Amino acid sequence: MDSGDRLDSTCIFEREVNDVLPADSQESSAEGLPSFSCSEVFQCLQSCHPEGLVGRGLLRRLLQGDDPFPTNFHGNTIRLCGHVFVTSTVFSAGSPTPFLLLRQGINQLLEDGSGTENLQPLFRQCTEFLHFMECFVHRYIISVDRTCTDKFQPPVDRVAMKMADHFPPLLSQLDPLEKTLSGLSPGGRGHLATTNQISHFVLHSHWTVLSVLYRLVPVIGASSFLKQAHSTIEALFSYAATKYNKCSSPKERVSLQLVVCPCALELWLLLQYTLDHLASNNTTSFWILVSQILEKVVFPSHDTSHDPSRDPSLDPSLDPRESAEVEGSVAISSPDPVGFAWWVLPQLALLYWYSKEGQLNRSSRDDRSAHSLPGNWVFVQELLPLTFQQGSSESQLRCRLCCLLLLSQSWAPAIGPVAKAWDYFQKHMNDSFRLPGGSVQDYITSEGSTPRQWLQYVQTLCAHASRGDGCDITPHQERSSFELFLCILATVLGRGRGQEGQQMWRQLKGRFFSKIHRRWLMDLTSSGLRHLTTLFLTLASVADATEVGIKMVGNFVNLDLGNPQMSRTGVLWRGVFALLLVFEERKLSMAELIDKLQPVLSQTAKVWKQGASDQRSLWEIVSMVLDGVQEVLESPQGIDLGATDLIGGYLRELLEGSEAQQLGRIFQFSDAVSSALTAHFHTLRREEGLEEQEAVTHSYVQGKERLKAGCRAFWLHCCLPLLSRARDPIPNPQISGSMATITAFACECKELLSENSSASTFFEEFGTNDAASPSLASSYLCHVITNDVIRQQLLCTEHAQLQVAHTWFRCVVLMHNPPACATHVQELTRLLLQLPFISSLITASQTTVSTGALPVLQQLLQAINSRFSSSPDVCESGLWRERLASLLGDLPKYIEPALSGNTSGESLKSVDEL
Repeated sequence: MDSGDRLDSTCIFEREVNDVLPADSQESSAEGLPSFSCSEVFQCLQSCHPEGLVGRGLLRRLLQGDDPFPTNFHGNTIRLCGHVFVTSTVFSAGSPTPFLLLRQGINQLLEDGSGTENLQPLFRQCTEFLHFMECFVHRYIISVDRTCTDKFQPPVDRVAMKMADHFPPLLSQLDPLEKTLSGLSPGGRGHLATTNQISHFVLHSHWTVLSVLYRLVPVIGASSFLKQAHSTIEALFSYAATKYNKCSSPKERVSLQLVVCPCALELWLLLQYTLDHLASNNTTSFWILVSQILEKVVFPSHDTSHDPSRDPSLDPSLDPRESAEVEGSVAISSPDPVGFAWWVLPQLALLYWYSKEGQLNRSSRDDRSAHSLPGNWVFVQELLPLTFQQGSSESQLRCRLCCLLLLSQSWAPAIGPVAKAWDYFQKHMNDSFRLPGGSVQDYITSEGSTPRQWLQYVQTLCAHASRGDGCDITPHQERSSFELFLCILATVLGRGRGQEGQQMWRQLKGRFFSKIHRRWLMDLTSSGLRHLTTLFLTLASVADATEVGIKMVGNFVNLDLGNPQMSRTGVLWRGVFALLLVFEERKLSMAELIDKLQPVLSQTAKVWKQGASDQRSLWEIVSMVLDGVQEVLESPQGIDLGATDLIGGYLRELLEGSEAQQLGRIFQFSDAVSSALTAHFHTLRREEGLEEQEAVTHSYVQGKERLKAGCRAFWLHCCLPLLSRARDPIPNPQISGSMATITAFACECKELLSENSSASTFFEEFGTNDAASPSLASSYLCHVITNDVIRQQLLCTEHAQLQVAHTWFRCVVLMHNPPACATHVQELTRLLLQLPFISSLITASQTTVSTGALPVLQQLLQAINSRFSSSPDVCESGLWRERLASLLGDLPKYIEPALSGNTSGESLKSVDEL
């Protein structure tokens, strides 16, 4: 019987049914059925359309074995493609008529749909047919009693097989799936909307065939479903390869989306969920099927069916009961098959973040530290040799490592890819990892110029790695391949927990440290050392910091940290101090590392003091050491963790060997360290106040002892040597400020210093000693008088204030050259009037306070003379005489230099006025 005869018999069948059945029970309801729908409003990687098949619950009901449309198709008859059938026997009779009607409707839809007014009715009829077919399978094949032997009903397995036989010609009548996807345009209007509607029907047809075959697995087995899933994934990959091949640069490719609209995403979700759901019944899982197809793309001549590397026991995420590979034709080609496979994998990994309703499962995504998605590291391991093969460009490596990073953020942690990447990068450590023809910015070192900036750079790498969710590639697009390797390393080690994490680190550290030896280190350029140091800092941030730190410092010490080859040694020192900051961040003791550094610091200082031939380069290293020590000591927890051990005898050597132009940097260092020690002491005092009513903790006592040792070391190795340099015949002008800062430090932290370490030592040396140069003394006093702590402890008595007045008088006499010294004398004059005794003395004379040095001196002398003249007895008169003598001192000795033969006329005039 030809197709025309079959259609004629269908018409007779339709008339007979209409004559027999009552009008109110002839047709099932098909209202409100879901369909594929997309809009530009719904982003592909955010959610499926709420009115689509997944959004309306079809996927969830399919996996649970529920009725796909529980409220539809309950009538005695069903109208399909304009013809009426008995609902329960549409496909049971074995007649091909229903499928012929569907194919006839599809023909009309494809041939005339672009212009006919009947497009919507045709589209609705064909869609309803697909819905009913799935519903029929559930109700009249799967849910029936298979042991029933009704001679009027054919066996359900035969009905199922007959239905399955109609699917290949049905799908072959449609446009190829890859062509359909190419024509999709979410949100299109006019002719484009019509094309979209037809394309969505093609997608719906594939969805229905997969769903029906999935439901029929208990009846006809899984082979038909697996074969159809295989061909569907191939078609989806073929379309994806077409998109991928159109992008000219690797950077464009890696940011390309795999799916064109949410409807394509729904088809991928159907494949992923159904394949994995069946995998528990000895069938192929989603990842295994995907890997089989991709292997044919990447290794077209490689037979993987008997490859021992495909053993699922190597990867716990694979089902151990892998079935035989499904046969099918591969129509996927790409000029960059390795890059294509890398691009596909992380986008497919995202499918596991979606719920059965098509929504991103954000709660699981945010808790990924305890939740890893199913994956296939075995296939990734096969890609890695091709990824790092000779000839791979930096742009290719960046894209592929971006994809590996996304997989590492989603799948269970695996050390195999990290070890393979390290095997590559340890051979290319001296490379720049920059793109050819890049901007100048590409060649600026990312780690910054200070240890703190380097630490922040590493923290950024680790933070982006830990915050990544396997979805967003944007933060990593501008990173070099080596930086991406570090992000992968931080991700894998950072996600390891407990015993698993410790085991991973034990396996990795042997792989890493075995490649780092002296001969290899000597071959590294400064660029290579920067990369190695960044690697060490990353490991210290996410793994066993103490073990990594000891290894790093030990290797760097062997490279001669005191060598004045600045391009290499500077990198090492900055890295060492960045490592100490890592320890501070992780609240780990620095003592063991600093013990290893002390001999190197001492040796460097001795070479500097002895006058090395390359003084300029060596001074750059010395400056870098001072910067690093200062940065560590200024860190919030550094002093508590043993950073004060960095204050050693090498500082004395540096001070003794430095010239006047280098002392300024050491003064800055001294000021910063004294401020850091003082600030930490105030913090301890506040903690002591909070713990007065409780037992003093061991950590508090230990912290105070460390601070005491640090303060005493600073006094011994820095303060006293600075005092010696202040006695130079021509002292550095900046030293007065440092002396004042040390005086304040000694006043505030006096309980931590030894008994013979006193602020009065510095005050008497510079504030009252006639041997101190006038310029140094005046500058020192200007700093001291403005410090409240010093004023309260050292300037609270009349005697001390008179000593300051005497020094001021000596400076007025000796600093008689106004252009050079007027500023210091003027400022000291202003501050002198703030001292209580001097202020009250002048105020009592009831004269207007002057501002110039000589007028103030005149007022002060007049005030003393007035008090002397009005004294009631000899004892008080003698007391004022002593005060005047204390103020003036040895006046002839001060005036004598001004009366020498080389004195200018202005100086003589000043002495005459005095």
